[in-house]
Formats: sequence, structure tokens, C-alpha cells
Amino acid sequence: MKKDNIKQNNIKKTEVDKIVDKTFKIEFTKKEFWDLLRAIYLADWVANAICTSESKKDKGISKIRNKVLMEVSETEFEDYADFDSENNQVYPSWKLDDEPTTRALIDRYNEETFWEEIFEKLTDRDIVKHISTLDLKEQMRIAKFDFMDRIELEEPFRKHWDKELRKHGIDRLEIVEKRKVANEKGS
Repeated sequence: MKKDNIKQNNIKKTEVDKIVDKTFKIEFTKKEFWDLLRAIYLADWVANAICTSESKKDKGISKIRNKVLMEVSETEFEDYADFDSENNQVYPSWKLDDEPTTRALIDRYNEETFWEEIFEKLTDRDIVKHISTLDLKEQMRIAKFDFMDRIELEEPFRKHWDKELRKHGIDRLEIVEKRKVANEKGS
């Protein structure tokens, strides 16, 4: 089965290699071009906004972003691009970032991602804590669980955090320092 997947992946790569040098010309209405501009901005934002260095950025997405933004000069969309002649780059302007429909999509994405991530992290943390309290034999048994067994093990933790976060949001989450047992005995 795995060999078949590898062969299929090689075929797919070969098909992509065949079209790499081809160029495409696509015509857009103004509305479609506006949607393309926003889509490319959002793709670049998701892929590259958190990168702390140029080397970590997705260069393919940045290149496409630049190509599309270069097309906006002397159009009604030119306020959405800032050209950096020193680096020969074009960047989305703050106006594009602040544009209400674009900002609403970013905010919606951030909100959903935040809740999904905090739910997953807290659930995973509590599962690991629980498993660490078990004896080694039980830990080894759990390590061999199949997917459905893992789901069953995780379910009480998932239910707990789902209920907590839906009812209270982050209001009851706090950072609590662990006290050292040795200090308590010595006091």
C-alpha cells in the first residue's frame, strides 16, 4: 500500500514538473481581482506573518504576492500596495490589512484558532498529567492503544475543557505556581 502511495506521489510530482514552465493568462473582473488580492494577502498573512526572519518565509507565496501587487499600480487598487524600491519588493499596505472585510476574516480566523488551540493544549496537558500518575505497566498498555481507544481515553478530558471554555471562556484560567514540597516541610 505504501509503495502505491509513493508511486502516486511521484506521478503527481512529475505532472507538476511538466507544467512548471508553462505560463497562464487569466482575465479577472475588478471584483474578482479584488477577491484575488485579498486571498493572496490572507495566504501570505497565514504563511508568513509570524516569521521572524526572511529565511523562514514561504518564498513561493511571497513571490506570488509580489507579482499580484505589482499589477495594482495605476489602478483603483494601488493604495493597497507599498513599493520598496531599495529592496525591489512590493508589500501590502496597511490599508489592505485594515480593510474591513479582510480584517473580519483575519479576526474570525484568529478567534477560532485561539479557542481550538487552547482546547487542544489544555486537553493534551491533562491527558499527559493523568497518564504520568499511572504505573509503568498501565502506561505501556496505553502506549499500545489504537485510535478508538485513545479517543475513549481522551473523551472525559475533552468534555471537561469543552464545557469549561464554553461556559466561562478564559475567565477562570490562571497561572498557579507550584509550591516546592521541601519548602513547605521546612517552614
